[in-house]
Amino acid sequence: MARPAHVRGVSAATRPAAHRRALLGSPHRMHAAVAMAFPELPTRDGSGPRVLWRVDRNSAAEVVLFVVSPTRPDLTHLVEQAGWPAASDTPGWQTYDYGAFLDRLSVGSTWTFRLTANPVNSIRRTVSLTSVTYDGRLTVTDPEALRRTLTQGLGKAKAYGCGLMTLAPVG
Repeated sequence: MARPAHVRGVSAATRPAAHRRALLGSPHRMHAAVAMAFPELPTRDGSGPRVLWRVDRNSAAEVVLFVVSPTRPDLTHLVEQAGWPAASDTPGWQTYDYGAFLDRLSVGSTWTFRLTANPVNSIRRTVSLTSVTYDGRLTVTDPEALRRTLTQGLGKAKAYGCGLMTLAPVG
């Protein structure tokens, strides 16, 4: 079952700001950094869960990386690259088992969602990546289809920080 992890960073990070900006500002660099968290990446043939990620900038001082994956990531190198401080006894990220959450999805339940997506029909290597973040509310009509979306992603440019939908309880 997929496991989401998230890394919280604050402005008091130890790495130089220019280094953090270069990493966080480049979907290609972030793709490589996230991929390094897995000794073996899952297949991308569309038959099962894949690695999905998204960077949220909640404020000028807080940046959060969400990763959903079928196996537990080791984000040590990414925490060091981005300069996110780690707590003294724990790594600088938290990992949760996604299975229990996915099992709670039921017909009629209502959630708020966030999705960063590529609104373009095709991706060309010579064009910069366009992404738009959507926030909204949804009511579940097909729990299995929603589980598939949450573990396989939605739309194009999934390798570059698009396609990961996250849910939160309404209220």
